[in-house]
Amino acid sequence: MIRSKRSPLFAAALLSIAFAGCNARVVLTNTTAAERGVLANGRGASGAFTYQRFTSTTDTVDLGQKLSPSGGNDEVLAFENFRPPAIRTPVTWTGGSDTVNLAFANEIFIPIKVWILKGPFATQQTRAINTCITTSQIWDTERMGLGIGSSENNPGQLDMASSFLVMDAMSSGSGRRLMVGC
Repeated sequence: MIRSKRSPLFAAALLSIAFAGCNARVVLTNTTAAERGVLANGRGASGAFTYQRFTSTTDTVDLGQKLSPSGGNDEVLAFENFRPPAIRTPVTWTGGSDTVNLAFANEIFIPIKVWILKGPFATQQTRAINTCITTSQIWDTERMGLGIGSSENNPGQLDMASSFLVMDAMSSGSGRRLMVGC
């Protein structure tokens, strides 16, 4: 009989690899190349936790342990650049190697129309463009999954009838209108 002279550390490493798939995990779809972030509620080995943070560069996010019901609002939220947040609530943790499948929706593009009410037109147009760029950067940083779709600048005066139409478009949800100028 041949005996292997492997160390106990080697055996522990093999066991940890074998049991790594036993943890609860979140499998994300429709992702980008960006890092993924997950917040989860549940009960782990050390008790209940609320919105514990996990990150991964792959579509499978290991939650590090088996989870059981916390007695509260067990749910999973996921965030990623260029995708709106995804949520699964409620999640039923079983205490086993649970898998929560969660799909991201595509980025939402919002068309914006800018009415320049007071000149000079070139200055206000630059101001409007810079404001849209800043807004887009904030949305990207906050992982909101929103982008600025088509945009349009309209020079000239706006009479009361046009103002009413702009306000009506805002309240009906048919589009977004933004007034820029002093």
